[in-house]
Order: sequence, then structure tokens, then C-alpha cells
Amino acid sequence: MRKSSSGPQRTGEQPPTAGETFGKRLKSLRKSAGLNQGDLAEKLNVSRSSISSYENIDRMPDIEILRDAAAFFDVSADWLIGLSEVRQGDPKKDALIAELQDRIENIRIVLDHDVEEANNEHKC
Repeated sequence: MRKSSSGPQRTGEQPPTAGETFGKRLKSLRKSAGLNQGDLAEKLNVSRSSISSYENIDRMPDIEILRDAAAFFDVSADWLIGLSEVRQGDPKKDALIAELQDRIENIRIVLDHDVEEANNEHKC
């Protein structure tokens, strides 16, 4: 039996499931991009019926399709399934993380050099 396009009936104030959120957000992204289900299916290398199943909350995609959909629409996978309300990564945060990783690497190099020098001094 086919579920309605609005998804399964929910009671109370329960948050939407990952499947409900994914289906709703995928459909919204697809329509915003001006794609029909067949177009998106081709881009993600799945069948049109798979896209329909995701949007109608009949099934969830596997992890590779989730990753591919997030990459195609330039959104986070966490946002697609409702784990985050942040649609994309934060470029400032990403830049800060990259800078910190560079600094940590430079500190490691200096420390390795200092340890090597100390070991050489003890050999003499």
C-alpha cells in the first residue's frame, strides 16, 4: 500500500524522522534546481522510482546516495537527514580548522626537530 506524499501520520509533537526530513528536503532541492525526478535520478545514477520512493518516504537511500545527493546540491548530509539545521558547512569555521591544523603540523615539526637535536646531544 502506498503512503500519501505527506508521509505517515504522526501524533503529538514528535520530531520528523530522518526519512521524512530527507524526503521533504530532497524534493525541495530538486524543485528549486528545476529538475524532475528523472533528471535527478540520472545525476545520482539511480532510478526515477528510487527518487520517488525517497521523496514519498517509502524508503531511505543508502549512504552513498545520501553522500552523492549532498555533494550534488552542495549541502551537508547532516542537514539532509535533519541532524543539523545548518544547510552547508561554515566556510569561516572550515578555514579556521585548516589554519589550526597547519599550526599543529608546524608545532610537530619543531618538536620533532628539537627531540632529534636533544638525542644527538646525548650521543656526544
